[in-house]
Amino acid sequence: MHALAMPDRANCAEPHPPRILVAEGDPHMLRLLAGALRKERYNVVAAHDGIELLEHLLRTNRSAAEPPFDAIVANVKLPDLSAVEVFRAMRSTSFVTPVVLVTEDVDAVRSEASGIRPAAILRKPLDWAAFDRAVRKLVGS
Repeated sequence: MHALAMPDRANCAEPHPPRILVAEGDPHMLRLLAGALRKERYNVVAAHDGIELLEHLLRTNRSAAEPPFDAIVANVKLPDLSAVEVFRAMRSTSFVTPVVLVTEDVDAVRSEASGIRPAAILRKPLDWAAFDRAVRKLVGS
């Protein structure tokens, strides 16, 4: 029996690639995450801190002109506001975008983030194969 391989998104003709918001306070890690997603032909929007993450979410939540995100990848520890604080604040809105949280302490985040129900919590240093699987699962590719 042969295992089925995931199609390579780089070779897929798709009029509207999934839109992913990436929030990471470390500029080097943000470039790595965004670069890996862009290589797979995702439309990536970057946020450098918790306030910028919140602003992007509020803007897409209020504006029909700003397309919604298909997924969000966020480091838990962001400058200004943590990702968990941002997603807690968004609970009072119609926010339904699936979230992947990235952290060094999965157990602590699992209990801290229980009310926001992230789709996945990934441990740092990042396992790139697990990251790829989590994102593909969220965007249905």
